[in-house]
Amino acid sequence: MKIVSHSKLKQFYETKGYEDSRVALKQYKLAVAKIEELLPLVNDNTPANDPKARELSLVSDMVIEYENTHFLIGKPTVDELVALSLEEKEVIRKKEYHLQLC
Repeated sequence: MKIVSHSKLKQFYETKGYEDSRVALKQYKLAVAKIEELLPLVNDNTPANDPKARELSLVSDMVIEYENTHFLIGKPTVDELVALSLEEKEVIRKKEYHLQLC
């Protein structure tokens, strides 16, 4: 197994610039796929200096950074919170009704 330096990994996964969002999105999707590939190979018992663990950490950080920039989730409004609460109560009510029928 070839050990790759942190800076080379970062260079490999980083975009050349976020001005071309298609490039950034493509690299984001590649990074997400890489995370899915690495997750089964890395667990809590994997040493932090393991090349796969380092790569997973680096790629995860980049995905988080991209998501924080491009998929920013704002705080919900009061109306949205009320609608969500009503929707959840309706789902619970329907589940209880179906359980009574069984």
